[in-house]
Amino acid sequence: MNELLLSTGGKTIYIGNSGPGPKALISGDANLGYFGEVTDTQLFTPSQVAGQAGLYQGTDNPAAVAAAGGNMWLKFIWNGVVTFVAKMPFRSNISWADLYAAGLVYATRDNGKYPLATPKHQYIQMPKYEGQKLWVLKPRLPTGYPADPTTGGQITTGEWNQLFGRTVNDTNGGVAAPKFANFGYAATGLSPSAGPDSLVQETLSTNVNSCFVRGDGSGAQIINAARTVLKTDRLSGIINAHGWRPVLELIPDEAAKDPYNPLYRTPGPFTPVITEVRQWTGNPALKVAAPRQKSWAYKLPTANYSFANQALKVSGPRGTSESPTLKAFTITGSYVA
Repeated sequence: MNELLLSTGGKTIYIGNSGPGPKALISGDANLGYFGEVTDTQLFTPSQVAGQAGLYQGTDNPAAVAAAGGNMWLKFIWNGVVTFVAKMPFRSNISWADLYAAGLVYATRDNGKYPLATPKHQYIQMPKYEGQKLWVLKPRLPTGYPADPTTGGQITTGEWNQLFGRTVNDTNGGVAAPKFANFGYAATGLSPSAGPDSLVQETLSTNVNSCFVRGDGSGAQIINAARTVLKTDRLSGIINAHGWRPVLELIPDEAAKDPYNPLYRTPGPFTPVITEVRQWTGNPALKVAAPRQKSWAYKLPTANYSFANQALKVSGPRGTSESPTLKAFTITGSYVA
């Protein structure tokens, strides 16, 4: 649960469990608020996000490369959900299909709402320590609309306008007050003549092979512009390039975070395939024995892992009891309500 502390006069809202970076809102509130900028050192670099997903497609954004070590993320909270939106596109010449194949579109514990011919699990967990505190985040694309699929209506109601749009100096941004910041086009990688548009999550309701891009406009219509492209398109439009502007969504502490970043020695970039998903809630075995009992023993189900028949050995697992053959493990302990 987010911790809210109001300063004297009720002007400053501090949200302790809001992930890396600043914890005090500089604009808005817990329903719709802005914390400010976050550096790649505090969070992740573009190459770290791409590397976690095994993403090799696309062209690195020179501006993002030049900004290494600086402010690359914008931190928001919307309806209690904390998100970090990339301040500029990390890569160009990339398609929705490329990002889906890397598991970077939906951030859901399944193959996504509109899987491609080769389905891909869409849930990647990225752990980040801030001092002794472990945060876990999941990467995805920003939303551009309130529903998926969409016809493209209600253009101002997705994260593109409601969060990112409130930070851009665009006279036709299509969002109501408050305005959180006024970054120029260069700082955010937007321009009707020099920067790529940005891919968003949604599928076109009349064609599941098409998706939407935002920011491909002219005449100060960057935030309020949109169009449809094929999910396999890497190059089209005014700029002739689509951009990857990722969102990192904070996974709340009370949600399952399995596995806790176990480290394996591998002969290649292999990732375990989790065939069983665990949740902290909704399991009768985890119910308290007495109404006032706040700590009780539990044993989670066995999770089966597949490593494509590679011979792997554990080098540094955290919080797990691994089987000698690494085919499965169980976790035992206590959960504090």
